[in-house]
Amino acid sequence: MLITDFIILPLYGKNRKIPEKSGLNYWNSLSVKDKNSVYIPIPVDIHKYKPEFFPSCNEEFSLTLTDKTVLTCKLQQNLKAFMSVPNKQLGEWLRHIFALQESEIFTIQMLDNFGIDSILIDKFDNKNYSLSFKKTNSYEDFIMDFK
Repeated sequence: MLITDFIILPLYGKNRKIPEKSGLNYWNSLSVKDKNSVYIPIPVDIHKYKPEFFPSCNEEFSLTLTDKTVLTCKLQQNLKAFMSVPNKQLGEWLRHIFALQESEIFTIQMLDNFGIDSILIDKFDNKNYSLSFKKTNSYEDFIMDFK
């Protein structure tokens, strides 16, 4: 399959911090039962500059990970993030990749130790995407091209 488009998403939130109860640490919020529940935030600028990149809300798509695992994913209702279906699969994979223990909080320092802080999402069509990791500051470089 040929790549038709791509975006880069940060794995962190405001001020280059990973929130303790959302995003990669969503499992740590009071409303979540599974210790692997995570989601990847989608900054507002992505919807502004690439409004047709993802399928519609709640429409499932395939996401191929770096180890060739294929997850079913969807955008959250508010379009602010995407997650796997079931939600825990993406979190399990990330914990394995970063060798995190259950209940261990993701931190920006952990990502910095790996030299990454962003992900590349390649789009093949509205049903098929892939994910790979990008070096630190890749999101900032990507978004600056649009501003």
